[in-house]
Amino acid sequence: MSARTAQCDQPGQFGFYAHSQSMSGRLVSTRDVAIPVMFSLRDQTIVENQGTATITVRHLGDGDRSSTVKYATMDGSAQAGSDYSSTSGTVTWQAGDTSDQTFRVPILDDLMSENTETFKVSLTDPDSGDTLDTATVTILDDDDPQAPFAVTDVTVYENAGAALIDVKRADSSGTLTLSYAMTDGTAQAGSDYSSTSGTFTFADGESEKTITVLITEDLTPENTETFTVTLSDGTNERTATVTILDDDDSGTPQFAANNVEVAENVASGTVTITVERTGGEALTLDYATRDGTAKDGSDYVGATGKLVWQDGDTQPETITITIIDDSKSEGPETFLLDLYESGSDTPLNTVTVTIQDDDTTLVTLDHFTATALGSGGIKLKWKTDTELDSAGFRIWRAPDERWRDGDYSTVIKLTDQLIPAEGESGGGATYDYIDEEVESGLTYYYALQEIDLNGKSTFYLDHVDFATAK
Repeated sequence: MSARTAQCDQPGQFGFYAHSQSMSGRLVSTRDVAIPVMFSLRDQTIVENQGTATITVRHLGDGDRSSTVKYATMDGSAQAGSDYSSTSGTVTWQAGDTSDQTFRVPILDDLMSENTETFKVSLTDPDSGDTLDTATVTILDDDDPQAPFAVTDVTVYENAGAALIDVKRADSSGTLTLSYAMTDGTAQAGSDYSSTSGTFTFADGESEKTITVLITEDLTPENTETFTVTLSDGTNERTATVTILDDDDSGTPQFAANNVEVAENVASGTVTITVERTGGEALTLDYATRDGTAKDGSDYVGATGKLVWQDGDTQPETITITIIDDSKSEGPETFLLDLYESGSDTPLNTVTVTIQDDDTTLVTLDHFTATALGSGGIKLKWKTDTELDSAGFRIWRAPDERWRDGDYSTVIKLTDQLIPAEGESGGGATYDYIDEEVESGLTYYYALQEIDLNGKSTFYLDHVDFATAK
């Protein structure tokens, strides 16, 4: 199988490196052992009025096979139905994919002043039902206990005719008079909405009022626009944002192809992406690249900008991105290019760009696994499909994942002496090594380094594995 690798002369440039330490261990020859796939969640903190909590699921296995986990929310001090929406489902990775996956949990905004509240999200094995990991989602309250009223944001389409702005108060006893006024944002009074101002009064026992703002419809394609409504009781102020979504056809923009391939050593040093549209009114779109397995600055040069079409213009536009050629043997890598409406964070269309590597991999790694043994050690097992000009291998170890964030202070070289290469005539071989210097209950992360006959090293970054000592 293919593997993402990285070549360098100093291992500190990649996954595992801190200092060398001689560790005892022994090579063994045993049968293959099935390695369980592991996953992790990260805690999340969100303000009540943000709308959703995005939960990230990290795949901690080596990706040699497809895998699925179930997720579900559980009440804590936050209650489903009043503080958040109960959510459950599955997350699936195909073989070879270890990228982070996300899912969303709706957060319910209310007018009550509350303490900070929490709920749980759990990952479970779809077959056994065992809990694999749990994360805590913390909801921070956004309500001011001093304000006797509240107002919520509103989103309407341009052809809705009016925006209805709900104003509520928690205590309906007595009367309450509020003044209101409107302020332009990107939406302009007179051309996008009808600005009004004035006062209204809650009668005794009345808890809700509505402000009606007329929305102006036109035939001009526009970006999403906003204006604000400010309310005051003379002491406290509250502001609502009204968002107007355009309903006019500006032509459907899309990439000419959803997947584009380019050779790392392409003669031009660039890849050109074409964006087409079916026609329509004047249109401006933003574009931006984002990393996949290919990284901005090391594999390609990130790009952002705008595409502009005039009224009736149906000609395609192009985006040119620089590809960085290096000497690392790393296999195919990908990055993404998104199209956006100006001011929006949601992509309209996305293309995947695959950079095909042009560097020769002298050693092809099939798998690398770590397994805790009943005797207390951890067995490292790996298999190569091909070996050319290989001197041998070293194993690196860390007690945590801080190396993913560039902190290599806890990483050690487990084997100062090379484990000799055994592949003959270009063929592969199977290797076993037992790490005996482990403590029961602790989890250790391992990576494999290959050294060729010229002293060049390759780290197999897609084959980092871990095990918890028994």
